[in-house]
Amino acid sequence: MTPVDLDTDSWGTPDVILTAVRDVLGTIDLDPMSNDMAQRRVRAGRHYTKADNGLIQPWCGKVFANPPYGRGQMSPFVGKLLSEVGAAGDVSAAIALVNASTSTKWFQTMLKHAASICLLSRRLGHHHPTTDALTKGNRYDQAVFLYTDDPGELDTFCVVFGRLGSVLLCGQPSGSVFDRWRARRH
Repeated sequence: MTPVDLDTDSWGTPDVILTAVRDVLGTIDLDPMSNDMAQRRVRAGRHYTKADNGLIQPWCGKVFANPPYGRGQMSPFVGKLLSEVGAAGDVSAAIALVNASTSTKWFQTMLKHAASICLLSRRLGHHHPTTDALTKGNRYDQAVFLYTDDPGELDTFCVVFGRLGSVLLCGQPSGSVFDRWRARRH
């Protein structure tokens, strides 16, 4: 199989990210954009494959997503994610690994609604879609977003993902998780 033949949307998440996600969330209830090979490492309570189309399925609990990065695929993912987190949906917390495409509309939308973001300090290798072998590096910088109302998860994210890159708190309105997080830290 030549690189052109590969399904470029099926590259698996590296273990260093999955370990950090579990450290923050405790468990992964749902991986809405996955495949059976990736689930050997993700070990979500439930997962949706490309054939299931996670964008039309219900999401609930603690969600981890490494969505497809292909052209035109991020905006629908962001719309679904934001409709499911917090009071709007049944997702209590979500972590998403995405390309750090900071000038795109979808990235700016994610940033406005997130509790925190980690700009990873190095480019990640991903697991090959057919062999599951870990590749060396990536052509793009990546970021990890956290969506939560739990100050404990925010605190843990800052510590755990702070080991992997620069963690920033995102703009949230007053009375949010940040106020509870600040109160907890003082």
